[in-house]
Amino acid sequence: MKGEKNGKQILCIALLISVSALFLCSFAIINFKSFPKFCNCDMYEDTVFSMLAWKSKSFFPDGWVFGNQYYIFATPVVCALFYGITENINLSMALATTIMTLLIAMSMLFLIYPFTDKVGRFLGVAAILGCMVTANAALSLEGQLFYILASYYSGYLITILIVTGDYLHALCFRKKRNLSAALILSLALCFATGMQSLRQTAILILPILSTEILRILILLYRKDRKQIFWTRAVTLRAFLYTASNLLGVLYIRMFNVPHVEIYGGITRRSLSERGAVHEVNMRILQKITGFYYAFHEKNGLIYFMLALFFTGVVVTAAIISLRGCTRKRDRPKTGREHLFGVTVFSIFTISLIELFVANHVFDINFRMIYMFVWYPLTAISCVVLMQQLKTDLRKLIGVVLLCAACVGSWYTGYAPVVQSALKPEEPCTVQEISDYIVDNGFAYIYGDWSIVCPIATYTNGRALGACSFRNPFEILGYINPQGVYGKEENKRAVYVFFGSQNLAALQYASQMGAKMTLIKEFDGGSYTLYISDKPLMHYGTSSLHDR
Repeated sequence: MKGEKNGKQILCIALLISVSALFLCSFAIINFKSFPKFCNCDMYEDTVFSMLAWKSKSFFPDGWVFGNQYYIFATPVVCALFYGITENINLSMALATTIMTLLIAMSMLFLIYPFTDKVGRFLGVAAILGCMVTANAALSLEGQLFYILASYYSGYLITILIVTGDYLHALCFRKKRNLSAALILSLALCFATGMQSLRQTAILILPILSTEILRILILLYRKDRKQIFWTRAVTLRAFLYTASNLLGVLYIRMFNVPHVEIYGGITRRSLSERGAVHEVNMRILQKITGFYYAFHEKNGLIYFMLALFFTGVVVTAAIISLRGCTRKRDRPKTGREHLFGVTVFSIFTISLIELFVANHVFDINFRMIYMFVWYPLTAISCVVLMQQLKTDLRKLIGVVLLCAACVGSWYTGYAPVVQSALKPEEPCTVQEISDYIVDNGFAYIYGDWSIVCPIATYTNGRALGACSFRNPFEILGYINPQGVYGKEENKRAVYVFFGSQNLAALQYASQMGAKMTLIKEFDGGSYTLYISDKPLMHYGTSSLHDR
């Protein structure tokens, strides 16, 4: 019997390791082999920030205007460190994204480690890597969040897992309530992400604080004041997270670092907009759960089954945890399991609800990626359900089902990208332009943001993309290099236009008394490259407009 039990456990672990390896290998192929192919304009600007940050040895390089967030604990910061070693910016971003992926997996392990067995730990890692239901991950916002390309939100996810883990450990284990390395790390991450933006305050700090207040109110209702006293260190932790985060928010204000709020503000919405906002919320909910793709992509049945499976896991785990916490348990371990589950659901559910409410109340451009806490909630729900499977056979069935779902997510989200990445590279116009620019010694590429960034990506840092937006020659005033448009830079700059963009540009140059010379055409004249005897890039009315 013992041998049979060990055999099933080994099989479970082997399946989970295989699924995790499938995702990790796919991430590596996308990041290391095809970063220029899939890199979009935002990702390119992240690489520019990394280069400037390393050269200036600062989180806030001169001439860089941030968007919605600063970079303190984020992939571009890690990329800057690698760039200092490799001097290869595309490779550095791939390395940085890989490191952040491994940190996510380790953070997930840290959170769930005391609450589950060896199979559950491997399952948690596989789930956090594979629970996202999306179409063509390299081209979808949610696909770009954590593991590939510039992994926009990986720092936020790591912080959520570490801080939530520290809070849960202190809540469920008395011996973990003292000062510890985990607490110090949690406070440092809260401070760093507080400096970065108010996003972490909204999605983590307020939900943890709300959960702790709710816990105390429940204990008061039960007249269990002793428990409140015994867990005062847990309450202190919640307030320390909050204080550290708010200190970071205030500290960044001292530096007066320039930034531009891109996506809306905190002005109140009018009542007439509420109906449209509800539709947006419902569409976002459908997207984050995956049901949206069931009706808008090929293989709709696969998407539907995946969305139904993972949503069902979350709902079932929530019900089990809530029911378990309402019952008195003789065994402390069983009580901890349910307390673990219900606390996770409290934190993440409050986070999701408050974002929906905020979109109803405030005039913000609500984006689906703000709901990314759904993914760690889904992964932890898988662990919660695994705790309820007491026999080895049931655990094996549960592992097989999860692995099948993760492979389905890989098939719809990552397989098309991996297939594209592994195809023999054929010369493309953008790469040809990039090679021409580098071979002819140009150091700066001027032109429209959507045209310049893909070209500059292929130069791998050897030429700097410095962009206009909407109107020819009007400098994009944020998330774009500043201070590189003078006479000396113009001598080493090439102007790139697509389609009829050059007509308006030539007209403006003529008005300014500048002479623009055509030096090369690509793709039958679709792309035209010019040099100018005078600097033409300038700030205008559209320089700070929303992209």
